[in-house]
Amino acid sequence: ERCGLQTVIDATPADCGRNMAFLKAVSERTGVHIVASSGYYYEGEGAPAYFKFRMAYGDAPEEIYQMMRREVTEGVGDTGIRTGVLKVATSAGRITDYEDLFLRAAARVSAETGTRIITHTQAGTMGSEQARRLISYGAKPEHIMIGHLDNCTDMDELLKIFEQGVYGGFDRLGIQGFTGGRRSWAWRAAATPISSSSPTTASSACWATPGSTRSRTLRTWPTGTGPTSLRTSSPGSRRWGSARSRPRPW
Repeated sequence: ERCGLQTVIDATPADCGRNMAFLKAVSERTGVHIVASSGYYYEGEGAPAYFKFRMAYGDAPEEIYQMMRREVTEGVGDTGIRTGVLKVATSAGRITDYEDLFLRAAARVSAETGTRIITHTQAGTMGSEQARRLISYGAKPEHIMIGHLDNCTDMDELLKIFEQGVYGGFDRLGIQGFTGGRRSWAWRAAATPISSSSPTTASSACWATPGSTRSRTLRTWPTGTGPTSLRTSSPGSRRWGSARSRPRPW
């Protein structure tokens, strides 16, 4: 809080260690608002066993929708803490039937409540298809952020994403050693002019140099649009793309 940090959006999905009690304790101790997520990770590295079973012997689509909606409107379990964003994820080079259930549920909840959606793209792939499906399932483009786009080295794919009017996250800067992305590519992609009819931005990205406690913030923006960043003021009044004064690179 002393450094000016006001809000953290924790995009950890339920099956990757989301801990509401821990987030609450950190928020109360630091005075920083923390917005938790509702959703599940992609099939290959998440915990798909239960809902894959329900796909065969239950009503998985409705159960996933009800779970997400309940966490957004009432709270997670008996904590009374509501989630403020929806997290969905897909595999490298494909979207499985299991993963599509969460895309459908997230789009439905977003359309009904206005809750924003953050996605995980594996190896920088399937972003444009994520956007296409979420929009076709009812989510508004301006309520969607396609994540990890600094791992995408296909400029045509990036343009397909942004031409749909969604936001993009260049959010793994500094950790390319184990994510496979290339920092120099992210800079070039973020600086590429996009049609003024496509309201696209790059998100703020934060990282720390290994062995250092000094965190860094990088904000990038398409040519001619001015600096913008992802901002969530509170779970009850979520806003994205709030303009700010021109920052230093870090």
